[in-house]
Amino acid sequence: ERLDGTLLRGAMVRAHERFDLLGSPASVYPVDSIDPAAIIATIATASREYTHTLIDLPLLWAHWTHAVLRASSAIVLIVQLNVPSLRQGRRQLDMLRQEELDDVPVIVVANRVSSGFFGRGGVSLKAAEKALGRKVDHVVPESPAIRAAAEAGVPLNEASGGRSAEKKLVQVMEAIIRAARPASTAVQQPGG
Repeated sequence: ERLDGTLLRGAMVRAHERFDLLGSPASVYPVDSIDPAAIIATIATASREYTHTLIDLPLLWAHWTHAVLRASSAIVLIVQLNVPSLRQGRRQLDMLRQEELDDVPVIVVANRVSSGFFGRGGVSLKAAEKALGRKVDHVVPESPAIRAAAEAGVPLNEASGGRSAEKKLVQVMEAIIRAARPASTAVQQPGG
């Protein structure tokens, strides 16, 4: 009820020199207990305080997720090149159409893509695009540095080999920001 920029910034953690993070609550709450009006107010406040806002949504749809997606300048759908992830990705794309969110740009990112002679195989990019019914906009290659940084809880550029992986991720994020419609919120759909 009294959310303002000062209160929001006070709740943030300076996770990196380039961004702040509002972490999830320490307790588990039912997803249907979230008030859409409170979410929209939080997004509006974050949009005034920050140049860009990224919201990591749960896989499931609730009464408030439509409000979040409607307020977004882009929806980033992250998939992996395997059958379960692509099936879920297609379901998410279908749901976006059913919810009449066609006017919000959707950017598809294939995450953790193995390449080269010793790649783990899986579904090809061409087959993934066919399964999704649309093109994959960006590919993030599999990186031991990303996995090591996540497991150690350290910034990517502090992990061995992390600087090149960070450079690729920054390129993808900058392309997503350029592709977003004029507003300041991008929403990441999970899955990858």
